[in-house]
Amino acid sequence: DRWRTTFEYVMIDGLNDTPADMIRLLKLMRRLPSKVNLIPFNPFPGSEYKAPKEEVLKEFSNYLYNNGIHSNVRKSRGQKILAACGQLAGRVLSSDGSSG
Repeated sequence: DRWRTTFEYVMIDGLNDTPADMIRLLKLMRRLPSKVNLIPFNPFPGSEYKAPKEEVLKEFSNYLYNNGIHSNVRKSRGQKILAACGQLAGRVLSSDGSSG
């Protein structure tokens, strides 16, 4: 168990959260002892992407688990200050260091 590789899979509504994506991810994960952290996308102003619905996250996680892959759905932190995973890259700072 301690020799597993942990993968981070950022889930984006309508982009990589379909049943076909579950099957593809399972095929990749079965190649080596591993576990996966499912991370719902953290939207930020100006982004066209959004997180999948909670039911989709659970379905994805259950599918992996039922097929022998340990997975966790990560809870997002820092969204209110745009500091959650993936959001910092979405901020643009002006030359004076303020957000713009």
